[in-house]
Amino acid sequence: MNTINFICHGTILFVLQSVIPLWKQLLFYKGYQMKLKAYLGEIQANQIINEGIHMISIGTNDFLENYYAFPGGRRSTQYTISEYENFLAGIAENFVRELYGLGARKISLGGLPPMGCMPLERNTNLMGGRECVQSYNTVALEFNDKLSKLVTRLNKELPGINLVFSNPYFIFMQIIRRPSLFGKLLLLFMPFLTSYSHACIHSFPLSNITSRNFTIMIRKLTS
Repeated sequence: MNTINFICHGTILFVLQSVIPLWKQLLFYKGYQMKLKAYLGEIQANQIINEGIHMISIGTNDFLENYYAFPGGRRSTQYTISEYENFLAGIAENFVRELYGLGARKISLGGLPPMGCMPLERNTNLMGGRECVQSYNTVALEFNDKLSKLVTRLNKELPGINLVFSNPYFIFMQIIRRPSLFGKLLLLFMPFLTSYSHACIHSFPLSNITSRNFTIMIRKLTS
């Protein structure tokens, strides 16, 4: 399977330094389409775009590195957490509509993992005994529910679209609670992944690319 990736680390819906926002990734994608059409011609390029699977993973940075990282900051004073969820869901909807307008028809919209269980969040939760921050996990569940309803609505509104919601929350939680179910290789890495490390935890890959989630998503998009 050939893939094109327009982001190398984190994705963010709203502007934050050092992270590429969705609007800029969309510019990269438009540039890719222009080059593809110049190389293959309009008809063949459009066929590839229509049949291609577009995978979107969003949200974690928006909450952990924007809303919660700056208590009393612009976002947390401008919005309640529920309003902020709606604000981000609106940006996600606009992005999906933009992709649709560019010819994308098979789209996977990924939600939030249990972000309160990420190593950095646990490490800084001193008052909670360095356990998962349950309030963050609750927000993840709420936001995922809103994205799931968004997916249902857009599938009804946009003719020919095959949009699926890829929810990493529960598979991630299974990995945290029962890592032995996922094989010996994962067991070797779990001490590092669940330790109180500060390195690259917000882009922890198992939240979105576990084989079970990936297989389910591919089947939905290609059925």
